Amino acid sequence: MALVQFRGLASAGIVTDPSPYELGLNAWSRGANVRFHANKAERAPVFKTIGKVEDTPLFALSYRPASVSDALLYATPTSIKRWLRRGTIDLTPTDGISYTVGPAFTTTALGDVVYLNQPSALPLYFAPQSQRFETLPGWDKTWSCRSLRAFGNYMVALGVTKGPQSVPQMFKWSDLALAGQPPGSWDANDATTNAGENVLEDLTSPIVDGAPLKDAFVVYASDQAILVTQTGDQLVFAFTRLGIDGGLIAPNCVVEVSGGHFCFGMTDIYFHDGTTQKSICDGIVRDFIFSTLNRKQSEVCFTLYSPAHKEILFCYSTVDPTAKWSGPGCNRAAVYSLTSQTWSFLDLPNVSAGGIVSVSQSVTYADYDDGGPTYASITSSYFDLDGRHDDNPFFTSRAGSGILAPRLVAYDFANKGVLTDLEVEEECNAPAFLERVGLDLDTQGSDLATYKNVRRLFPQSVMYASTPVKITVGGSNMPAGPQKWGAPLTFDPTAQYKVDVMLGGRYLSYRFEVAAPIDFEVVGFDADVTSAGRR
Repeated sequence: MALVQFRGLASAGIVTDPSPYELGLNAWSRGANVRFHANKAERAPVFKTIGKVEDTPLFALSYRPASVSDALLYATPTSIKRWLRRGTIDLTPTDGISYTVGPAFTTTALGDVVYLNQPSALPLYFAPQSQRFETLPGWDKTWSCRSLRAFGNYMVALGVTKGPQSVPQMFKWSDLALAGQPPGSWDANDATTNAGENVLEDLTSPIVDGAPLKDAFVVYASDQAILVTQTGDQLVFAFTRLGIDGGLIAPNCVVEVSGGHFCFGMTDIYFHDGTTQKSICDGIVRDFIFSTLNRKQSEVCFTLYSPAHKEILFCYSTVDPTAKWSGPGCNRAAVYSLTSQTWSFLDLPNVSAGGIVSVSQSVTYADYDDGGPTYASITSSYFDLDGRHDDNPFFTSRAGSGILAPRLVAYDFANKGVLTDLEVEEECNAPAFLERVGLDLDTQGSDLATYKNVRRLFPQSVMYASTPVKITVGGSNMPAGPQKWGAPLTFDPTAQYKVDVMLGGRYLSYRFEVAAPIDFEVVGFDADVTSAGRR
């Protein structure tokens, strides 16, 4: 058969649901901690430590007002804090706070004011001039809500409980909010304000969450959706049922990108623009995701869009035994690339929340204390000390299942990333690998009766550190038989152009793996394959 060329290894991504025998040469049947971009398979971004925290971080959020610099905030069972490189600032309400482990938090921002909500406690806000979080003015202390969101100039409470009365289909809105201030009233009976409420009778299940869509707002149940539009009159809002087959699996499971919503549903991951709907994972990775999803922990699911990487991370808890961690929070993300429209998977270090913030690298005056550097002892210029203002994804990582300390982590490339002053945390990063099984080479002129021998591989790969890539070749003689893997072979692209193998079967397999958290790329390879007869 001579040389078999494997090219376009970024065009199909990881495809788990079809039989591997039906996949093309460019598809991968399994993998983790990789991505597909610019015609190459490469190491996914890694987790770098922003800072370790003393308490259990239940949730994290970013505060990004136009008037001041970005702030990274996180909530624990009894506090809300702002992280700084020199320590933390306590932003807990004066009367204290008590959050329950389990129910999902929601956060939103409107007019330079950020809001935080969990159904177990009163919703809170933090404004540019605030010293601590405060309860919403005009909000009854006996009320709670499933989700708190912003829409237009209004704040919206979804799934409201008023004292002993739970109204899970209620859409409640505030009076108009002014810039830099929370709304002053939530009283639906006060005719002098625009505040109001409506029970969405078309919903047959409780509201899960909602999100803006262009100039409208979509309210999601677990299996339905309602479109909300502003009327411009005394009614304030109009409500229309959307023909969406599916809802959300949990709060925080929808993001608006490319003029539509990407939704993490109960049984599917799909896109819709308010009119048309399309599954983006069916026949590719849908069966793999939902057959291993831990539905007892569905409340921890969330979705995050990374503008820097043009990827959407659908984060969840999996019971798949191959997952690196199995502690609290999310231990896996199904990652969808908007540029290549491919899927990959990421091992998450017990993540409980994520967001986007500018992780500043600049040094402040407060950092130059008695024990720190002096201006005379450094060689940097003022320009060098200027912090970056990128959109950096960040997560909370909780202790457990091999992770010893809770921390805040940034998501950035190991060697070619922008957060060069942050440490790559070994205990929060799993090995990266790509694997393909079930290669029968029928498109290359072979047949299922022929035994094939792989003698050599000629990889096209790039390493960003001195660690070599490990390449393993395997084979099976039966369609459902076990894979017999050879010994892993090390390949250093700076000193080698091939690896010698001599292993085979009727169905071939190969695997690329780099255990260390470093950047690497695989563009393609040639395989020297010979026929060894039929039996």
